[in-house]
Amino acid sequence: FKRFMYYGYKFEEVCTRQREEVEKQPDPNCCFNATFKSKLGNMRILYGGEVDCYDPENREYIELKVQRLLENDRHIYNFERFKLLKHYCQSFLALTTSVVVGFRDDHGMLRKIQKFQTLKIPGMIKGRKDKLWCAKTCLAFLEEVLAWLLENVPEQADDDDILEYHFNGSEITLKKSKPMSYEKISEYLYWP
Repeated sequence: FKRFMYYGYKFEEVCTRQREEVEKQPDPNCCFNATFKSKLGNMRILYGGEVDCYDPENREYIELKVQRLLENDRHIYNFERFKLLKHYCQSFLALTTSVVVGFRDDHGMLRKIQKFQTLKIPGMIKGRKDKLWCAKTCLAFLEEVLAWLLENVPEQADDDDILEYHFNGSEITLKKSKPMSYEKISEYLYWP
């Protein structure tokens, strides 16, 4: 699993740095975060997210992804059904105009690069008989979840409140958690 994460970090580094700056071991803590404001239904929302890179020439955010080469119908189906859905949702919400996917072989070697325009991704799968997913349904679902949160999360939350959600495919649950200890948090952090 760590090897696949490495492929992603390395692809981001190679795409965003000058050749002489590329390190042998990519640093996953190097990231760019942006704040966005938008409107969904009758809600105004302010949110932040990690963005892989910004193209100042075209004034656009770009998301970078690594994917195994698509070698058969099952690979293509899974890419369109699951990966493109994730790429679209993440990029649409982060106002990212493009997703650049680096397709790799089983040895991690980059074999192909393809650029997808975020707003055109839903149209790529729209004509399929098996209706993989619908962008409008995804946004409607997000709107319902945010409305539910507004109704159910107290306005006066403690500074140390942590809300976590679990999605099991048919239901979302929300619970108030105890803050994690330093030791627990450190399990999720990268220490060079």
